[in-house]
Amino acid sequence: MQRRTLRVLSNPARGGFAIVGVLVTSILVASGLYGVCAYAAGTWGVIDIKATQVGVRVNYLTGTEEVVEAPGYQLFLPYFQEVFLLDKSPVQFQMAGDMRRGHNEVPFLLVRSKDGSNFWFESLEIQYELIPNQAGLVLSESGSGDGYKAIWLRALARSILRDEFGRFRAEDIADPTTYEAAKKASQAQLTKLLAPHGIHLIAITTPKPRFEGQYESVIEDRKVAVQEIARLKGEMRQLGFDRERLLARVEKEMSIERQKMRGSLAKKRLSALGNELELRAMAEIYADKRIKDAEAERAHLSAMAQTRSTQLQREAEGLRA
Repeated sequence: MQRRTLRVLSNPARGGFAIVGVLVTSILVASGLYGVCAYAAGTWGVIDIKATQVGVRVNYLTGTEEVVEAPGYQLFLPYFQEVFLLDKSPVQFQMAGDMRRGHNEVPFLLVRSKDGSNFWFESLEIQYELIPNQAGLVLSESGSGDGYKAIWLRALARSILRDEFGRFRAEDIADPTTYEAAKKASQAQLTKLLAPHGIHLIAITTPKPRFEGQYESVIEDRKVAVQEIARLKGEMRQLGFDRERLLARVEKEMSIERQKMRGSLAKKRLSALGNELELRAMAEIYADKRIKDAEAERAHLSAMAQTRSTQLQREAEGLRA
């Protein structure tokens, strides 16, 4: 045996043929095994993933899962592997009518309000979709195909909507502000509960709620009263605007009149000042004239007195002599 081994190793050509033969045999065996597995599984290990689908490749040998989000053809080993397809396009869940007509068509939503009366929505729609990267979780919890469409919205939507809208009285839910708050609370609660199951809530579309006969009339009267209050408030605002505009116009007119009066007073002041200066000049001229006349009269009287004094002195001297 040792000699035969050495002889084979000493012939390179024969050794190469042996390796090729082993490879061909391996390929044939693998192809045969693949064919047997494909025949047993009923598929040839090729699957086409559409743009609206997400695939989950399950490996039964290792127990692992792989999410395939890209569309196109995917290969897998039949019997040892399998690819499950799930719909990832948006789904519309509708509450309308009196009968259940499928996973996403159920009877209308009836809500009991806080005050004990009832109101309902004739047609309520909820849009949701599968979270693609959570497809493995959806497959393990809800199964393949449309399993997730038949479970979660039917189990959660009606109770959540009843709880959130039922926190208010029927009279209050007619108020758009309260109505919108209840709708947002419902959406937040549903989003919180659906996310752990691989489902994303897109939106909730609700029409105007319908009420029982007595509440319809009360709500209609309240609506008319609210509209009347809104109209009166609008008129009050308009009156306020008119008042502000009138006050602004009056203030402007008064400002113009004040400017006119100030101009007139300034003119009169200048005129009075001119008259004052003129009178003062005339007074000064008159005073100067009087002073000059007085000085001339004084000089004349002084000269006369001097002359008379000289005359009397001469007469005295004559008498003395």
